Amino acid sequence: AAREGDAYSLAIIDLEMPNMDGLALAREVKADPEIAGTRLVLLAGFGKRVNSAELRAAGFSHWCFKPVRQTALFNCLENAMLEESAPSDLSTGSATPGRTLRQNARVLVAEDNAVNRLVAMGQLKNLGYTADAVCNGLGVLEALDRAHYDIILMDCQMPEMDGYEATRRLRARPNNFPPPYIIALTAHAMEGSNEKCLAAGMDDYVSKPIVFETFAAALDRGLAAGTKTPPLKNQIRGEEKSGEVPVESESALCQKTVQALRELGIDMGPSFFPQLLETFEHDALEHLVLLRSAVAAGETGLLYREAHALRGASLTIGARGLAAICQRLENLGTVQNVEGSQEELARLEREFERVKSEIEQESLIP
Repeated sequence: AAREGDAYSLAIIDLEMPNMDGLALAREVKADPEIAGTRLVLLAGFGKRVNSAELRAAGFSHWCFKPVRQTALFNCLENAMLEESAPSDLSTGSATPGRTLRQNARVLVAEDNAVNRLVAMGQLKNLGYTADAVCNGLGVLEALDRAHYDIILMDCQMPEMDGYEATRRLRARPNNFPPPYIIALTAHAMEGSNEKCLAAGMDDYVSKPIVFETFAAALDRGLAAGTKTPPLKNQIRGEEKSGEVPVESESALCQKTVQALRELGIDMGPSFFPQLLETFEHDALEHLVLLRSAVAAGETGLLYREAHALRGASLTIGARGLAAICQRLENLGTVQNVEGSQEELARLEREFERVKSEIEQESLIP
């Protein structure tokens, strides 16, 4: 194509291919003066660890993880095509913020769920961010009284003060400059959720369970000046609209999620993964006690809150069947109807035993 005067502007290259892998192919492309100007984007498998320095040295400017989602791919391609500097100069003036810029940024995580908080803090550390954490919206406002944060990861549903109210109060502050970039974290991946976040004053939206590359892209948008497309308008994807989580009958834990958490644990240290799952089991038992109380007393508000909290933690560790049952209990709480809640609670307890058993069988907790 280059010899015919119609060179390709960009190539998307898979990492793992027979005969010549993606890294070797990239080196060949960059070594050929006729095609060295082609922008290169890497596709890597879900949970695959990639060395950013090695990828840049090979000639890749950006990368996405499979399965590729539309918004993540669009942002990746847009950044690659808009970028004026060479891959080796990404740390200065790039469309995607480099590690030095990330290290200088301050991030505040507002999340009441201990399991989700651990994973978010781990992913932030892995990406090179400095972060603090609070448990609710009041904690956000108090933290901002003490220091400035460039990015706030705001869980939408928290006790005492939720993320929506905290964002509204934060945006109303007269001395709120430069304003922090607020990324909503919510398990409600349904039509209308993004509009509600936008109306409250949030800038971006990431649905739970957090997908690493989507999370990283949202954070990079928070650091990048002059984002071309308002992220919230295109963030809801078709496969997420229903908010329903499929039940996996064969396995209590999603192995892709478990593998991704194991990979994160490699960077965080040997105690991270066991601590995460121990925290999940401990918190799940407490949620179950309160759910039993809510069902027995017909307290739909408590039923909703506890089912929602357990659902979020379950999704984070890959317990999709558990999350699906929590979703049904949460729906009963929403419509203030406890009919059928006893049966769902019994299913929930059986599925929780299955999750615990699988954790023990696979020696996930030593």
